[in-house]
Amino acid sequence: KVTKPMKQRALVDLFKSLKENGFSSLKWSVPSQIREMIQLLQLPIPPKAMLWLKDDAAVLESAERYFYRSSVELSQLRAEIAMFGSQYISQREMKLMERFSEHGLLMLSQMRCMIASIVKTLDEVDRYTEKFDQLENDLLPAGQKSLLGNVHRFYEALCSAAES
Repeated sequence: KVTKPMKQRALVDLFKSLKENGFSSLKWSVPSQIREMIQLLQLPIPPKAMLWLKDDAAVLESAERYFYRSSVELSQLRAEIAMFGSQYISQREMKLMERFSEHGLLMLSQMRCMIASIVKTLDEVDRYTEKFDQLENDLLPAGQKSLLGNVHRFYEALCSAAES
């Protein structure tokens, strides 16, 4: 049977592990916007339509579901702490749990915004390479034929990197 001291120790170990892995329990380590659902919903969404491969779109969709599920779970945790509390853990430990969760959601939000920016940048690179592909060799100024070859090699390397 698991005793209360064992559960307490497990919770302390969890908090220690979270700190060691870069999570923060400090109230001011997270912007106040993370605590407001309306602000979270205004973050940019990575556009699936811009992804080249179906696998990428599926991974992105899975990441979006994880983000939304995490934000809902944090809202539920906040409500439970405010309404019920716990007979098993102290108010201080509940606040630590909430702050660690907020910091985790902050990191998820940052990654989501970076992904949105990267997808947009990759789409721009793809559009530029398509424009270069549309150029005809005859219309290129002197010295530009070698540049077109370099662009083709870059595009092949980019596609290869995207697939791996």
